Amino acid sequence: MCKQSAATLVLPAAWAFWRTNGPRARCGLFAVAGGLAAFSAMAAPYAVRGEIGALIGGIVPVSLGRAYVASASAPTDWPLRAAAQLVETFPSVVALLVAAVLAPWVATRRPGAPTGAGFALWVVVAGIAGAAMGGARFYLHYLVQYVPGLALLAASGPCLRGVARLVETARDRACGRTRRAAAGVVLAFVALACAGESTAVLFLGRHHHEALPRRLEDGRTAAQAAGAHIAARTRPADTVQAWGWTAWPVYFWAHRRAPTPIYKPMGVLTTFNTNSAFDVGGGPKLREGPLLDAFVEAFAEAPPAYFVYSPSMVRAFGAPVDPLLRIEGLARLLSERYVTEAVFGDLVLLRLRAAPPTGGASGGAPSW
Repeated sequence: MCKQSAATLVLPAAWAFWRTNGPRARCGLFAVAGGLAAFSAMAAPYAVRGEIGALIGGIVPVSLGRAYVASASAPTDWPLRAAAQLVETFPSVVALLVAAVLAPWVATRRPGAPTGAGFALWVVVAGIAGAAMGGARFYLHYLVQYVPGLALLAASGPCLRGVARLVETARDRACGRTRRAAAGVVLAFVALACAGESTAVLFLGRHHHEALPRRLEDGRTAAQAAGAHIAARTRPADTVQAWGWTAWPVYFWAHRRAPTPIYKPMGVLTTFNTNSAFDVGGGPKLREGPLLDAFVEAFAEAPPAYFVYSPSMVRAFGAPVDPLLRIEGLARLLSERYVTEAVFGDLVLLRLRAAPPTGGASGGAPSW
């Protein structure tokens, strides 16, 4: 799975498939068939309920995605900053790819546009770089999804042959001083990049390729522990409402559904946060309207067995006040009908008073 911004990788893949024939083309067809088979298995439950449109809308949320990206706050030079982050995060792989791209110019007597496999490398590199930028709505941990593609490219035939040609050129006295010096500079760039990244990872403990969740002392994430707690104290038909970014995985770990279709309030009951990797932006705000009214009404009629609160609206997204506190009807219901039962990391578990758990101690009034 990957972010939708990686869809730009479809273009070089389609180009490479169009350029091939014979056994390689058949392998491409098998790959497409495998992807369709996997999608069919995922789509089957939606098809039975006549909700294929909902699945497609979730995978390609055009209107929601447009609002999400448009709400980002970023400087005008974000493409350069994103490209710089790509280089900073994966210097050794980028250096190898740059060497392969420069090889046709440095290692030949007549510089010219690369052809064949070299041009395919150009196209794929451009696709990965474009997808990695991801638009103004960009965060550093998005880059981890390009590790497999970049690693395969770095170990690909065109890349390795390009580096080998540079080594031959640097050692061949018949190539002339200029070309030998140019090949040496490129190879030195690759060596320094690889040595620098290896040193940083092996000896300096550097790791910023992804956003790793914080873990509790027992090794579980807060959402995992909260989900297990809820699953042990509820029935399969009971519902759970999660509020906040780090609380969303609780649905999975508890094997419980939300009481309404709005299982993620951000973007529906609130606006999107406007921060990005390049600007602090602003936090989410409450979005008044019929969806909010319907959510509060449904919550009052069939309150969930647990309400899982995460402070991420404030701590991660920069809201001065959590929008939850501005929903008067919901805040009142939580104060009157729920009790704080447990805390796991940053997650506060509020239990419905009318549905006491089968085990565990009861807590006091809700607090967050």
